[in-house]
Amino acid sequence: MKTLLLTLGLGAIGCLAQATAPETVLTNGTIYSLDSKSSVFRRGEVSFANGTILCIGAEGACAKDATDKTRIVNLQGKTVLPGLIDAHAHPIDAGRAMLDRLNTNRPVMLIATNQHNVWLNTRGLRALNITSATANPPGGRIGKDANGFPTGVLEENAAGPARALSGDRGITDLDAAIAGLTVLRQQGFTTILNALATPTRAWKTLARDNRLTARIFNAFGVFGSLDFDAIAAQARNATQQLDDGAMVASRPGEFWRHVKFFVDGVLPAVSQSAMLVTPYLVNNSNTWVPGTNFGIPGSTSAQLEDLFTKILGINQGLHLHACGDAGVRQILTVAARMNRTFTPSQVAVAHAELVHPDDLAKFATLGVPAVMSYQWAQKATYWNEPSRLTLGPERMARTEPHTGILSAGGLLVYGSDWPVDPLDAFLALKVGVTRSGDASNRNSHSSFGPQFVGRLDTQTGLTREQALRGMTVSATTYLEQEKLVGSLEKGKFADIIVTDRDFLDARAVPDEELGRNRVLLTLLGGRPVWANATWVPQDWTATAKALEDTAIAQRLNTRNILPRSISGRQCQHGSHEY
Repeated sequence: MKTLLLTLGLGAIGCLAQATAPETVLTNGTIYSLDSKSSVFRRGEVSFANGTILCIGAEGACAKDATDKTRIVNLQGKTVLPGLIDAHAHPIDAGRAMLDRLNTNRPVMLIATNQHNVWLNTRGLRALNITSATANPPGGRIGKDANGFPTGVLEENAAGPARALSGDRGITDLDAAIAGLTVLRQQGFTTILNALATPTRAWKTLARDNRLTARIFNAFGVFGSLDFDAIAAQARNATQQLDDGAMVASRPGEFWRHVKFFVDGVLPAVSQSAMLVTPYLVNNSNTWVPGTNFGIPGSTSAQLEDLFTKILGINQGLHLHACGDAGVRQILTVAARMNRTFTPSQVAVAHAELVHPDDLAKFATLGVPAVMSYQWAQKATYWNEPSRLTLGPERMARTEPHTGILSAGGLLVYGSDWPVDPLDAFLALKVGVTRSGDASNRNSHSSFGPQFVGRLDTQTGLTREQALRGMTVSATTYLEQEKLVGSLEKGKFADIIVTDRDFLDARAVPDEELGRNRVLLTLLGGRPVWANATWVPQDWTATAKALEDTAIAQRLNTRNILPRSISGRQCQHGSHEY
């Protein structure tokens, strides 16, 4: 009986604490729930306490029960959305890129903006014992000149040993994480998947100091390794040592639930390492005909099937990079051989830039999400003339098949691949809808010159809601956290952003202006982590500003991260377009 009374007593105390906890009501805003009914509340309200949403509805629905302890925040008509989710980013790499300083007193490695290839100076080649006699490793390529001398360029798996020796590049994981989080919260991202993660204490240190401002999912990965037993063991150890378990509303954490693997490379002509069903085209007397290059496979199908077995066998999900149609097909074929359907988090294809029409419906049939970078569906330097010519018009017309996958019933999820491109949430959403950039936005290739203005192709763009769902509730479906985050509903976490403009209102914001939006307030579990508006309560502004008042945040130079291009300016050396 004493035990029973004690249990009831604790329950009563818990309920009492919940009832008397300070409540906040955000009022006078246009609130998009993004629930299953796509509920919208004009001049609506949402309230929360202890990091969890208590009420959402029309004006007066939440404030009617306010007490003298309730905080009422007037949003002055601004737009309220769920916190954004980036299901494929590299926040620590991005933080290093914004803070890095070159040290030429040692071997130097430059990482290509596509993150797949590297260039080494002579000292770097010597450190790895790479000579003219060094053969290409499986899934990789060592660049050599006409005389067979190494040029310093290492592609795909050949870059793995160099990256393994690179250390922290002079920037600690902690500093890089602080830098990455600064940009993420300013953009309204409250949850991310770190898409090539190795164990680090950075996230735990930030959580301990109350400076972790996003929920961090990690996909363990080792670039270029085919030792699947070792990968499985390391991934399992990372989960056992670092995973925080169940998500908590008011306490962001880190979660190790996935393994990253590269099935192929990248499509642009500078590499041509993505796997294709038919080969890249080559110039034969000004006629472009099939050559002999099908790309660089990261593994054989048998090896990939072994990876499936080992990683799913330890209850981890596979986050698989594949850009070319043959790379995507290899994943779907191996998945089909498993003779099962998958939960969303178990197998995902990252990027899927080129998908054969025969394979579009297989994403839905197998239950495999596509994690795609909307911003790649704009005219851009990576779709320059050599890239278009080597792919040919038929393939170019079906690149970035966002609506193709979605229309066939597949789950479409957004992943920026930052820092391969700048982190610009609303530019990405704009490109997803219009398949064109914005010349007024320096992060868009349209700003580089008139040759990058206009639609990439004639494919139908996403609707505004489809694009936004890929960055919110669909992303949480992939992460299997849809009961907690991704939409604004009673009982879910108060991960909320307030924006300057109404992205979903075509009358208020025309298509060409979709990318011109600012995040005014970011709340993570009800805690203000970014504030940039006069109507925000002063103590919230102070709390958010304290996160910015660090030496790392002051050193940030986001202009160091350019889209996948050589220059952010229009070339002045003639009429060529790359």
